[in-house]
Amino acid sequence: MQLVRSLGVAAAVAATSAATASPAESKAGKDELLTPCLLSVAADRCGFPMSGRQADVIDREADVAFERQGPAACDRNGGFAQGFRPTLQRWFGP
Repeated sequence: MQLVRSLGVAAAVAATSAATASPAESKAGKDELLTPCLLSVAADRCGFPMSGRQADVIDREADVAFERQGPAACDRNGGFAQGFRPTLQRWFGP
C-alpha cells in the first residue's frame, strides 16, 4: 500500500510540475520523484536486493519530494490539486 501511495503521489506531483515548470525543471522534478519509486518497484517485483533501511530511505525521499512542494501541494485550488484528480483517473479510471 505504501508503494501505491508513493507512486500515486509521484505521478500527481510530476504531472503538476510538468505544467508549471520549464522542461528542464520538470524532468528533474519528475526524476526526483519517480526514481525512488521505480527502485522500490524493482526490488519488490524483480527481487533486486534492498535492505529495510534502504526501503525506509526511499519512502522518506518520496515524502520529502512531496513536502518540497510546500503549502501549494495541499492547496485545493492550486496546480497540484488541479492535476491530482485527472492523474488518478488516468491511472484508475473514473
